[in-house]
Amino acid sequence: EKQALMLLLEGKTFRTNMVSKVMKDGKETVQYSPLERPLVFEDVLSVVEIGNEVKVVTADGQKHHSQKRIINTKKVG
Repeated sequence: EKQALMLLLEGKTFRTNMVSKVMKDGKETVQYSPLERPLVFEDVLSVVEIGNEVKVVTADGQKHHSQKRIINTKKVG
């Protein structure tokens, strides 16, 4: 099941901010820089299958819609 979910996450991005402290006008302030990286399994909050569609909600608040893919897991030989 994890393998199938990883296939659904391929090509999708997780958007967040990187926080860094900087000096501005003699004061220490916080600066936020946007950061995008590939989605990983740990980012997934929920997965819902409705008919032929899979909806994945991630920790950055995005909802991704994908069509179900059938994965052949039979061993050959």
